[in-house]
Amino acid sequence: MNEFSNQDLPHRRTSSHGPSHDLIEWPLRSGWVRVVFLAVVTALSSVVVYKTTVVALATIPEDSLTVVAIQKGLEYDPGNANLLHRLGVVYSYVPTELNLTEALKFMRQAVVLNPRRWDFWIDLATTCDFAGDTHCSDEAFERAESLNPRLPRLQWMIANHFVLTNRLGQGFPHFRKLLETSPDDYWGPTFRLCLRAAGDPRQVFTEVIPQGKDSRMRFTFLSFLGAAGDYESAMRIWEQMITGADRTPDIISVRVFLDFLIDHNRIQDASTVWHDLQRVGVAQKGPDVDSDDLIYNGRFQWPPLNTGFDWRYDASAGSDVLFDFSDSAPYKGKNCLRIEFPVGRNAAYGLLSQVIIVKPNTRYQFTAYVRS
Repeated sequence: MNEFSNQDLPHRRTSSHGPSHDLIEWPLRSGWVRVVFLAVVTALSSVVVYKTTVVALATIPEDSLTVVAIQKGLEYDPGNANLLHRLGVVYSYVPTELNLTEALKFMRQAVVLNPRRWDFWIDLATTCDFAGDTHCSDEAFERAESLNPRLPRLQWMIANHFVLTNRLGQGFPHFRKLLETSPDDYWGPTFRLCLRAAGDPRQVFTEVIPQGKDSRMRFTFLSFLGAAGDYESAMRIWEQMITGADRTPDIISVRVFLDFLIDHNRIQDASTVWHDLQRVGVAQKGPDVDSDDLIYNGRFQWPPLNTGFDWRYDASAGSDVLFDFSDSAPYKGKNCLRIEFPVGRNAAYGLLSQVIIVKPNTRYQFTAYVRS
C-alpha cells in the first residue's frame, strides 16, 4: 500500500498500519482474561436475546399468538403488561383456549401494571360482562371512559353494556353522546337498538336524540320512523317538534321527511306538515289567487321551495338547464318562469311538477300560459 501526502496537512502523514487512538487493544494471552472476556460477551448476548424475544412477542399480531408463546415471553419478562393483556385476550376470545377465570386474572394484572391503557380497561370490562360480573365491568368501563371520553366506539360499547344489563336510563345518555360526536357512523344502529330496547319512540326521542340547536338528527329520526312504517309516532313527534324547539325549522331539514310522506302516499300527514310550515311562516300561505285555484304559487310570486306542495324542479340539471323564477315578462302578475337550454342539445328532463290534493269523483280544469 502506498502512502500519499496530505496537501492540507503537509507536516502529517497517514498510514493504514499505525495504532488508532480510538481503539483499545486487550491481549487475551492469560487464561483469566479470556474467561472474563467470554463472560462479558455471553452476558451481552443474553441481554440482546432477551430484548429481541420480548420485542418480537410484543409485535406479533394477537390472532397469531398462542398461550405457549406468550408464556415463554413472560418467562423472560414476567412484568410485561402487554404480554399479560394478550394472554388474557387469548383466554377470553380464542374458542380453543377459552378460560374466563384465567382471562380475568391476567387482564387485572395488566391494568395494575399499566393503568393508563384505556384499551386494557375495555377488554377487562367486556370480559367481566362475559363472566357476569357487572360490578367489575362498570368500574372498568368507567376507567376507560375517564382515559378516552370522546372515543365513539367506547361510547357505543358502554351504552350497549347498560342496555344488556337492563339499565336504559344509564345507557341512553351514552347513545346521545355518541350521536353528538359521530352521528354519521352510528345513527342507524343506535335508532334500531334503542327502539327495540325501549319500545317507545317518544322515549327514544326525548332521551337519546340530541336536543340542541342542530335539528338534523331529529329530522333524521322522523324519516327513520317513517321508513319503518311508524307514521303515527313520527307525526306525534313532529307535533312536539313544531310546537317546541323546532317551531321554525329549516326547510332543508324538513324536506326529506315531507317528501317521504308524499312519495309514500301519506298525503294527509304530508298536508298536516305543510300547513304547519305555512302557519309558522316557513312556507308561504296559499292558494295565492282565487279560493278555487288549487295551484300553489301559480304565478311564481315567491321562489319555489322545491319540496312539499310547492313547485318541484330538477335542480340537478346544472348548466344543461337554467331556471329563472323571476323573469319580468309574465302573462299576468309580476313574475313568470323562464327555462333555457344553453348547451344546445336535446335531452329528456323532468322540468317542473307540483303535487295537488284533489277530491274523488270531481272534475277539474287545468289552465296554463306557455310560450317558446
